[in-house]
Amino acid sequence: MTTPAETNSDRPALPGSAESRPAPLPAPAVAKKRRRRPPWLEYLLVAGIASVAALVRALPLSWTRLVASLAGRTVFLACGPNFANVGRNLKIAFGPGLDPARLKTLAKGFWMHICQGVVEAFHLAKWSPQNCSSWIDFSALAPYEALRQSGKGLIVVSGHLGSWEVAPYACA
Repeated sequence: MTTPAETNSDRPALPGSAESRPAPLPAPAVAKKRRRRPPWLEYLLVAGIASVAALVRALPLSWTRLVASLAGRTVFLACGPNFANVGRNLKIAFGPGLDPARLKTLAKGFWMHICQGVVEAFHLAKWSPQNCSSWIDFSALAPYEALRQSGKGLIVVSGHLGSWEVAPYACA
């Protein structure tokens, strides 16, 4: 004589039944709770960033590349190539055979590029096609201008290359 358990094991499990469900996933690891900064430190950081932004905005646009280059080099020298996982990400992107000297050059270039973007963002309110023509090539804008003057809409598709956020702002 067979028992009900033996009989059920010969039949396929019904969809949605306990036997057909996969085993539950393990519970996710609980992230360590970050300690919140004291409010006075938050205000100090915001005031510091606002002061740097005001100082950079006060400088002429022609100095932005120099300021960004110096800031990027400073971050690189102060923190090294592995700060914020930059070195690890470069090794993933370029493979395990990446020469340490090349890694340092790429990491320094990364920080200089990031600082260039920050400095440019501080200056966006001053930018126009007239004063940023040395950085942006406006020669291919004839179709854009024709559509703009006709009152038709336009969707611009751009690669995420260089300072991609500056071109639409300057064209506005």
